[in-house]
Amino acid sequence: MKKNIIAIPAMIIMSIFFMSNRAGRGNVANAPSTTAPGENGQTCATVGCHSAGNFDPSLELVLVDANNNVVENFLPGESYSVNITINTTGSPNAYGFQMVALDQDDNQAGEWDEANLPASTGLVNLLDRSYVEQRDRLSSPEISIPWTAPMEASNVSFYVAGNAVNGNSSPGGDGATTASFTFEQMSSNTEENSFGTVQVFPNPVQDVMSINNVGKVDIQVFDMNGLQLIQDFQTDKVNLINLQSGVYILQLSKGAEIHFSKFIKL
Repeated sequence: MKKNIIAIPAMIIMSIFFMSNRAGRGNVANAPSTTAPGENGQTCATVGCHSAGNFDPSLELVLVDANNNVVENFLPGESYSVNITINTTGSPNAYGFQMVALDQDDNQAGEWDEANLPASTGLVNLLDRSYVEQRDRLSSPEISIPWTAPMEASNVSFYVAGNAVNGNSSPGGDGATTASFTFEQMSSNTEENSFGTVQVFPNPVQDVMSINNVGKVDIQVFDMNGLQLIQDFQTDKVNLINLQSGVYILQLSKGAEIHFSKFIKL
């Protein structure tokens, strides 16, 4: 009889624990679970909250630019959607995730757009990094998180934990996995076009940008809304010292030929 009296509260405690983690392991337990560098290596599978190994979950991640194009590289300062898909076998009742973006030095890379996060997701600060995760069980295995790329990073790695759950408030019947995805900064310093090979450097640029291999050209600089900010004629350099930090478009004109390049002002 005593065994039954002890077992019932234990089951209640375990049920509360598993139900609480539905609001995000980082938010509830102050614990990262993506296996990113600097973490303790624990995952939702190893700590027991989703350890049954069902649904055989796997992760996909793609980076989508403002024009809804899937890209393989990022431009500093540009806005993207980080789209996660939790692939599974069977029919899970719900899904959960946690994600962090780190640069080549394992520091926080870029910023999550907190104001435009999807419903039932949120941010939590762990290890001096910003993690994004669910705040309740998610009904869809597809999750799109708005993110702005860092101004200075040669590459960015997204470390992701994904869960597929059956919703019975215990680890039985659940599945969990982790994965990482790395993207390099886009290099647009050298481009083939009707001019020949154009070299625009440095990019990113602090003060003065040079244009090689095309001789003297007419130059215009536009912001990302198409507003002309700088115009110069018959030159191979452009002074950008008065521009604010951000992403801009450089237009080179020589006779009837026109060439465009995107660049970063630091």
